[in-house]
Amino acid sequence: MSRIKTTVQRLKVGWLIKSLEATVVDIGKQLESSGRVLVLLPSDEASKSKVLDDATTIAGAFPVSEICLVSMPDSDVRELARREGFRSFAPHSLEISWYGFPNKSFFNRIRNLRSRLVVDLDFDKSCFNAAVSATSGAPLRVGLFGIWGPPIHNIEIKSKISVDYSENIRSLLNVLSSLKAGAYN
Repeated sequence: MSRIKTTVQRLKVGWLIKSLEATVVDIGKQLESSGRVLVLLPSDEASKSKVLDDATTIAGAFPVSEICLVSMPDSDVRELARREGFRSFAPHSLEISWYGFPNKSFFNRIRNLRSRLVVDLDFDKSCFNAAVSATSGAPLRVGLFGIWGPPIHNIEIKSKISVDYSENIRSLLNVLSSLKAGAYN
């Protein structure tokens, strides 16, 4: 049954990819402006908990932005979001279809956030994160090199892959911070 669910999820992502249009993005302008940043958490529970343990790194990378953590339903994410001053978005259990994907109402809520930047922190192919990136409407969608690529992510960052997941996330966020610093010069 899980193979059928995965196949249906990949088909949905394929349809989303076909609906995306290539656009020209001013990276510096998107990174330097304040606004809403969607941070897509890893789907793997162990990786997600490591990212959540190091939430100050995320806050430090986007100090003037409203940060929204997006994940599948998880109470730990909500608690951390409140504690750190972030917002949390997850589909309600009634919004999840039989194949484990949220329905249109969830993606409409994500689109209505009008975020300026999406950062995908998953080191694996997550159909959920790909769908959120594709439907977010954000002009700048950042992911790791070799995971989804264009058109899901219009910027791919190659990170030094280490055993320490927190180090990989810090590396990704440092690259984004460097790009932002370059935008101010």
